[in-house]
Amino acid sequence: MVTRAKEAAQTGRQIIIFPEGTRRPPGAAPDYKPGAVALYLKLGLNCLPVALNSGVFWPRRKFLRYPGRIVVEILPVIEAGLKRQEFSQRLESAIETATERLVNEGR
Repeated sequence: MVTRAKEAAQTGRQIIIFPEGTRRPPGAAPDYKPGAVALYLKLGLNCLPVALNSGVFWPRRKFLRYPGRIVVEILPVIEAGLKRQEFSQRLESAIETATERLVNEGR
């Protein structure tokens, strides 16, 4: 994954990754995978976190979709160069705080 992402970054492409790998039910405990941290550390690029509330209207592992307004919020950039633990904490805190607020507003 890191090799392919590095190649993409060198050609000016953006890299989009869902740090948990998949959706989870709103309110469920976060389960961040190591891939986002690995990319951040190996590529030396800034990270632009994004929060969304799609789980309220598009439940995981269900065919049903419910009417509502999905909100995508672009969060402040996390600059390159942080240590693993600090980046991981900042990423999770930023996304979880914003997602919780969006989910509560969407209900």
